Amino acid sequence: MRASIQNNGGLFSGSRSNRYEVPAGGGVDAISSMSFLVSGLIDGEPRAAASWWTDSEFWPGPIPDDGSPPVDCAAFDRFWSLDHDRDFWPSDVAPTPTPAIQDWPTDLGAPFVDRNGLTGYQPDEGDYPEMHGDREVWWVMNDRGNTHASSDSDPLGIEVHASAFGFDTSNELGNVTFYRYTVFNRGSKTIEDMAVGFFQDMDLGNIDDDRVGTDTTLAMLYTYNDSNLDLYPPSGYGYGERPPAVGTTVLEARHARGILPTDLGLAPSFHLTMTGFQRASHAILDAGGPPFRVLLV
Repeated sequence: MRASIQNNGGLFSGSRSNRYEVPAGGGVDAISSMSFLVSGLIDGEPRAAASWWTDSEFWPGPIPDDGSPPVDCAAFDRFWSLDHDRDFWPSDVAPTPTPAIQDWPTDLGAPFVDRNGLTGYQPDEGDYPEMHGDREVWWVMNDRGNTHASSDSDPLGIEVHASAFGFDTSNELGNVTFYRYTVFNRGSKTIEDMAVGFFQDMDLGNIDDDRVGTDTTLAMLYTYNDSNLDLYPPSGYGYGERPPAVGTTVLEARHARGILPTDLGLAPSFHLTMTGFQRASHAILDAGGPPFRVLLV
């Protein structure tokens, strides 16, 4: 598969060159658009950071330590990527760190493995990036970089560390892409009733014959074709015979302090059950405190 990534809250959105192509090079997309959404209350006032299609309310880069709006988001308008075959050896890390390992942005919060026990990231002394798949991309974004025109709200003051990864394998795992989001409250006030969600436009090949369903045992939303033939008559676009299905689920959500409503009975790390298409959980994100993390597949 070939999936685009954006550092403005969106993953795949809108144009043919910026979607979720399965298989890679096949010219047919399984997902048209997908993006990250966060909402909550600050002093009782609803606020949101929302992205869908080409509209976004996230911008590249971190939020300054004092919580003020970033001066220049363009300086962080990039991704940091890792390839296990290129950057790592069977002994965990190559004898001479590759440029990708040297350039790993630990100063922005990218996770790493500390092998020498010394303070800071020292790749020449054996430290290396924390990697979750065979290929991984990491980026950082914030919701204070500009005006929230879509949600028409003030910003939450959040910084998001995100990564996308996958596995180079011929089994079912090779048909899955994973996305991890860690949300930090960089403001001075607590965000209450925080909700994290995802906007999706699941165009599976020809969009005229798509159907959607849910698997409550897997907490999964999926899209499938209404017949065994997926073709758009004027152009022939689609998967043809025996079209695939595509599904998404949130594997895990975690709050670093475990500050969650007691009536939910949730531990600091928990697997989400499906509670609806709009809202999956409530959490309180302390001002200046540890993050709330979401792992999506």
